[in-house]
Amino acid sequence: MWRGRAATTEDFLGAVGTLFAPDGAPEVTLTGLLADGPRVVAEWTARGTAANGTAYDDRRLGVLTVENGLITEVREYLDTRHAARPPFPPTAG
Repeated sequence: MWRGRAATTEDFLGAVGTLFAPDGAPEVTLTGLLADGPRVVAEWTARGTAANGTAYDDRRLGVLTVENGLITEVREYLDTRHAARPPFPPTAG
């Protein structure tokens, strides 16, 4: 879990960036959005080029909580079977 802007951008996004080719960072396209009070459900696609040169094509859904104009919580959902396939190698665990 990452808390705060610095931890999210440096620890999470910085590490994820190494999985992509230098000019292959994913392009994120918002494909759906629902909001009810502070809760927002967003659906998006991300397409790019992995560091090994293969295409990256992913679909995600997130539930966000927004308070005073700031995102205070994010829960992201993904197809784990799809995410486990190449282009990314499995992680040691």
